[in-house]
Amino acid sequence: MAGPHLVAFGISGSLFLLTLHRQFVPGYGPFAAAVAVLAGELSAVLLSRRAQRADSLPEAA
Repeated sequence: MAGPHLVAFGISGSLFLLTLHRQFVPGYGPFAAAVAVLAGELSAVLLSRRAQRADSLPEAA
């Protein structure tokens, strides 16, 4: 029961830390760091939906 909550907490924490990393190490501003992280997240969502759609296709004989 706690597994999904821990995964969601871990993903949220990693996004927070990745945004902070982008601000302090390469020197991005807050908005630029958010856009850089958002680009990766959007591509992951789009690829995930594409994979789900491919799984639902009927198999060729």
